[in-house]
Amino acid sequence: SQRVRESVLLRTLGATNVATLGVMCLLLQVDLCRFYPVLWPLVFMKGSTALLFLGQYCFVLPYPGFLAVFLWDGLAVVLMAWFTPRARRALS
Repeated sequence: SQRVRESVLLRTLGATNVATLGVMCLLLQVDLCRFYPVLWPLVFMKGSTALLFLGQYCFVLPYPGFLAVFLWDGLAVVLMAWFTPRARRALS
């Protein structure tokens, strides 16, 4: 059915998004200085996810889980954007 196809599509997109984020984090762990440019797409992906969940919470459905995802991902973005450049400078 159409609903099943949409569900499979969205779960597949979500899984590949998470896998991509995981590979980006792994690259930064393996060699921060070499793979530093990966940080900004990672921050963009996590930040856009956080903002989209906030939008869902504010304008579509005020489900507390959406707000929790926004807060958690937002915190992750702030921490990555704050600590990663400092760690890179310390390693250089």
